[in-house]
Amino acid sequence: MGAENGASNELPVHKVYLNSFYIDKTEVTNAMYKLCVDTRVCSLPSNEEFYRKAHYIDYPVVYVSWHDAKKYCEWAGQRLPTEAEWEKAARGTDGRTYPWGNGIDCRKANYGACFGSMRSVGFYTDVPSPYGALDMVGNAWEWVSDWYGELYYANSPYENPQGPIDGE
Repeated sequence: MGAENGASNELPVHKVYLNSFYIDKTEVTNAMYKLCVDTRVCSLPSNEEFYRKAHYIDYPVVYVSWHDAKKYCEWAGQRLPTEAEWEKAARGTDGRTYPWGNGIDCRKANYGACFGSMRSVGFYTDVPSPYGALDMVGNAWEWVSDWYGELYYANSPYENPQGPIDGE
């Protein structure tokens, strides 16, 4: 976990052990999230600009709170991944920075200087993570179960880190 050239909250780079886990192949789409809203378990996104337009049905749901992301996962019989699980699913175990290796590549991600408009889920099918997950870089921010703690990486346990007990 971590990044050698990252921010101080991504240091130190360190190895962790994780029990087996599952992670969805793609981000949750507006269509998938709508099923949860229709059951009145999940709330509408705080900004419905993308959610309400038919063109965006296969785009990632955005403008949902952490609480609604958690509710959606529970409704779907799943859970939010920990940060450690998300990072492993995105990067693999060989120390790469991105699913495809090191160095940003505008042909492989909708990210930073490469950012255009949001893309549909699974747009970059030719660059799956080492575990087959898509869209792990850019396009939409993704929630994890952990609290945020600026110094957590320096003190996190080796086995199945769950994030700090409290934080932001």
